[in-house]
Amino acid sequence: MDTACSFIVEDTDEIGFKDALKKMKKADKIVLAIGEHQMYSGEGRSRAKIVLPKTHLRLVEVAKQLNKPVIAVVYTGRPLELELLDQLCDGILLVWQPGTEGGNAIANLLYGKANPCGKLSMSFPYSTAQLPIYYNHLSTGRPKKSGDELPSHPSKMPFTSMYNDVKNEPLYPFGFGLSYSEFKLSNLKLSKKTMSRNEKITASVEVENYGKYDGKEVVELYLRDKFASVSRPVKELKGFKKIFLKAGEKQVISFEISEEMLRFYNQQMQFVSENGEFDIMISNGITTICDTFSLI
Repeated sequence: MDTACSFIVEDTDEIGFKDALKKMKKADKIVLAIGEHQMYSGEGRSRAKIVLPKTHLRLVEVAKQLNKPVIAVVYTGRPLELELLDQLCDGILLVWQPGTEGGNAIANLLYGKANPCGKLSMSFPYSTAQLPIYYNHLSTGRPKKSGDELPSHPSKMPFTSMYNDVKNEPLYPFGFGLSYSEFKLSNLKLSKKTMSRNEKITASVEVENYGKYDGKEVVELYLRDKFASVSRPVKELKGFKKIFLKAGEKQVISFEISEEMLRFYNQQMQFVSENGEFDIMISNGITTICDTFSLI
């Protein structure tokens, strides 16, 4: 392995860039192993700025100027601020801090011998200043709609809970993850729209692999209590399934929803469910389809 720059976060030494540039000019595609050294993770290794080392970002900028595909293999022990990397790279493979067989696994993914199917267990922010950021947060009094454009001028700021200079949502949300194939969710159906406490509802959805490659996909079930006696999260993960689909194949999968899945601790610290409306969201981390049912 060639070392083009230091792993020290604040280091600015680019002494290895000259040799790295020679090798990159000869390559058809550029793969850069960047990110955190393993000693930045673990007990007593907290960081205030969860960013990539300066020289790593600079190396990506140098590689991009060659007008070749640039793939970043990112090592880390925590969510990082990757907005610039997202803009510059043609692909990002997040490998966390892999073990002794990590090299073989990474090579298999890069060469297409294996098809990625992992999903993020944590949200990755646009900016460190967004932290803490997590998928099951409480709603605000005037929530900003997802995907709303940032105001072009302070006078055009709406009276909503928002950042003025960055989106509210994360760069890569909890549950996000891409594949060499492409998957589509459709036809969400509920077995019934109302449920009593001793009944269950079945939610089914059609999953289609409309890409060129066989692959596995993770389908996630989220629920939201729309009206409760205490504040409830905007959504909660209640289940997931991983399925294998050949290219062009479709499959219907189902989730069973019971009253126990709707319970929470009320003000008296009783673990209860309350009658009312609930949103159901089925997602693959990229697209989400929704419906509503009631507990009576």
